[in-house]
Amino acid sequence: MSGLFATASQARLFLLFVGLGAGVGILYDLLTLSYRGFGHKGRAIGDLLFVCVSACGVFSLLQRAGETFRSYAVLGVSVGWFLYASTVSFFLHKIGNKLLVNKRTKCRANS
Repeated sequence: MSGLFATASQARLFLLFVGLGAGVGILYDLLTLSYRGFGHKGRAIGDLLFVCVSACGVFSLLQRAGETFRSYAVLGVSVGWFLYASTVSFFLHKIGNKLLVNKRTKCRANS
């Protein structure tokens, strides 16, 4: 069978990878918000940890499904990340920025 998906299970896996991509997007946004709140001291370690967690998520999902590395895995994670970044990410950043501003204001008032 030609095309991107040979079986229905591959289509189901693609949707799981889309969800994983959205989860990776949330993790990335939380990481960037923590940089704003705590400074850039551990940025290299945080980025390395992010890459490791993301890669482990992709490969563990492939392993649980009994699949080898497939192009639809990369495509699914990319689509999930894009959908998250173009919809929910804006609101998460807006809420995070408000929380960080309130936290900084309270810290300055207590000093």
